[in-house]
Amino acid sequence: MKRHLVMASILATVVCCPQGVLRADEASHRKAALELIETVNAKQLLDQMLVSMDRMMEQQFSSMGMTTEQLKEAAPVKREISAWMRSSMSWDSMRALYVDVYMEVFTEQELREIDEFYHTPLGRKMLVKMPELVQVSMQKTQAMMQEKMPELQQRISLAVERLRQKSSGGNR
Repeated sequence: MKRHLVMASILATVVCCPQGVLRADEASHRKAALELIETVNAKQLLDQMLVSMDRMMEQQFSSMGMTTEQLKEAAPVKREISAWMRSSMSWDSMRALYVDVYMEVFTEQELREIDEFYHTPLGRKMLVKMPELVQVSMQKTQAMMQEKMPELQQRISLAVERLRQKSSGGNR
């Protein structure tokens, strides 16, 4: 009997709960996500990320051992890739994606509390320092990986050699 009462109350809640309330909650949640995205200057961060990606692509092309002439010939390709990245990662499409992700990961209340934090002096300092933090972290990670690269290459070579020996031994 108790089980039937629980089921009946759940059913009544589902049936009686107006869809408008659910939509209003979603709209409110979406608004909180948008507000936080504006507070953290997500558009500016996206623009900075795209500039960084351009620099990384430039470095990658430069490190390929190309001649000056080849680099000049590659310039249109770099521009095309950059333009494609910028159109693929336009603010309108990324804003919608960010809102969806924030809504999926955080409750509306959490979004409001995080936004509130970013309006404090410490929160504003964190926003200002975050690009520097990311840049320094990336530089240190890159330096660490460069230092470990010879060991990684050696491990890969050994693994490939073992695979070759295994496959040649299996063909006998």
